[in-house]
Amino acid sequence: MKSKFCILSMAAASLTFAAAPPQHLIVAVAPDLPEPVRREVAKTVGEALIRSPAGTQITLVQADPPSSVADVRVPEGSLVLRQQLVGSSIARFNALMKAATNSAKLWVLPRLIDEAGRNWIGPNDVLVLVGPALHADPRRPNFNFTTNWPSDGHLLADPQRSPFSTVERRHLLEGVRVFWVVTDASKMVSDEQASAVRRFWAVYFALQGGVLVNYSSDVGSVFANASSGRSNPMLTAAIDPKDTNVVMRPEPPQLPVQRVQEQEPRVARVQENSRTNIDAHANIVEPLKVPDFPKPPPGKVVVGAVWWRSLGESMNVDFDIYVRVPRDRVELSFQRTNSPSGRYFRDIRHAQGTTTGDWRASWEAVELDGDELPPEMWINLYSGRGPAQGEVRVLRKGREHRIAFTFPAVNGNRGVDASRRERSEHWIRIDLQPIAREP
Repeated sequence: MKSKFCILSMAAASLTFAAAPPQHLIVAVAPDLPEPVRREVAKTVGEALIRSPAGTQITLVQADPPSSVADVRVPEGSLVLRQQLVGSSIARFNALMKAATNSAKLWVLPRLIDEAGRNWIGPNDVLVLVGPALHADPRRPNFNFTTNWPSDGHLLADPQRSPFSTVERRHLLEGVRVFWVVTDASKMVSDEQASAVRRFWAVYFALQGGVLVNYSSDVGSVFANASSGRSNPMLTAAIDPKDTNVVMRPEPPQLPVQRVQEQEPRVARVQENSRTNIDAHANIVEPLKVPDFPKPPPGKVVVGAVWWRSLGESMNVDFDIYVRVPRDRVELSFQRTNSPSGRYFRDIRHAQGTTTGDWRASWEAVELDGDELPPEMWINLYSGRGPAQGEVRVLRKGREHRIAFTFPAVNGNRGVDASRRERSEHWIRIDLQPIAREP
């Protein structure tokens, strides 16, 4: 059996595991997996155990009960020698994959994440999940995702009220990158459910200090991305301050992302007590008023950002915005504050916890001549440490657009990798094209 499995693993020549330096991958596998998924995952993990850079550590975890079935550090030497040295671990994982047809066992992600975070995962490790995204625990059927999905209130509720509470898990996945082979994409009842579930898990990991980088049913691409060192978030999402009730929704929550809003601008912070319909001792996201931008004169556009931390956490988090002026092709930031057709306002050096009533103390912004927008802007974590969340606002042609963003748990790097920002975890790209295309 061992030699047969090695032959299978050697056949996965399309995957390249030597592109990144050694890292620690924790591969967690659900029970009751479809046979094609089990076969592909077995082949891919076997390849990783043999071909990853020497020193790479791979921990193989089963979900029920959460436990490690193998923990391997890839040795030096030829492929033949490596096969000999890690053969027993390959055999154990192969046995685990053969047993992944047991429908009596459960895939309860919050429980698995708790065990993994306390026992196997360290800062900056990589977590590869192989299992369904639709949570289903027969012991707590009211929380199943079969046809519904949870409100954001679950994430900030008391642990007794929801299994998805992150109140006591705030730093459990600090710096961890999550890659998910989703095995039940075909069971989503609608595109709305698929989108809402994907977003919910992204926020779930972000609130614990981690970042969901990859979420796909393609086994090969997920493992290739995990081994490559990729770290950019799959999507930017934040808690919706209007969605604090602990309910299962029949329709997706209304998110303040890439849409026009005419009501009074609001952002969010965490308070210990709230007058919303939820327990007073739970941590609640409560709206915090931020002073408005002054409306730009006709023929001008304003692009700005504000960011915040939870109450009680350090406000010393400094983001910097970078906006390229369409007419000049000049990128404005704190490093260059003026061009013939644009100007950069004040450099804000801390997150918002309270408001002074002066928009200049809250917003880092750029004013552009004309109605034209660049296709994108960039945000760099200059100093301090994530996770943090914020909001970009665009004032154009008398309308206000808002885009929410979250930042993973990384340390600021003073923008030193600006030339490589597309591949850096210290930068977030904000897509402005949907707004730019509006008449």
